[in-house]
Amino acid sequence: MLNTFRGYFALPGGASFGDTLFLLIFIHAMIGVTVLILGIYLIGAWGFRKETQGCFKRKKIMITTFSLWMVAILLGVAIYIWVTGI
Repeated sequence: MLNTFRGYFALPGGASFGDTLFLLIFIHAMIGVTVLILGIYLIGAWGFRKETQGCFKRKKIMITTFSLWMVAILLGVAIYIWVTGI
């Protein structure tokens, strides 16, 4: 995805850094990185333990991670539709 992102901005007539599309892509990327970090934390904190009680302690983090993931997916679909003109 990074190559596509760089390539889109390198094209003549492509988006500029002050463009609304750039802002949406940047927000999409930051939400994605946040979800990735939260996911790694959840796997590390819960996935390698034998007991399952820790799962219930992290319910708020799981809900936050899922919600951000859904926002990232919907934003990604919206960006795709915008770029391709569907």
